Amino acid sequence: MYSNFGPPKRPLTAREKSIRFRFGALFVFSTLCALIMGILYNKQEIQFKLFVKESESKIDSLNRLHSLEIDNFKNTYSFKKIDSLQKVNLYLQNLSDSLYNENFPCQVELGRYQTSYEIFLKRNPKAAKQYGTIISEETE
Repeated sequence: MYSNFGPPKRPLTAREKSIRFRFGALFVFSTLCALIMGILYNKQEIQFKLFVKESESKIDSLNRLHSLEIDNFKNTYSFKKIDSLQKVNLYLQNLSDSLYNENFPCQVELGRYQTSYEIFLKRNPKAAKQYGTIISEETE
């Protein structure tokens, strides 16, 4: 047996090369997926925070505007205020649904990777343990 960190004492067989290549490809693929999901999540979170700030400022300006109008025409403009707030609420619900719909495929794919890792852990515990160690300790 040879060390994982030094040069091998003997040349690798074709099977060992194939296994090493597959694990390397799996590692690269899972790392890229994790990076892409992290980037998408951060982008959506930033967009949502900006949207919430803009919506809050719009609501504040609407509240100020409507408070002035309500003094003069209480019955008429109170309905407009409620209607505009309902529109903002509906828009926020639609945005939340669309963010959930965009995030759902990533969650499904992540679930598949977790399930395949568990199966891999049952079939080859030693290699799966090494892979888990690489993911948890060496890629932070």
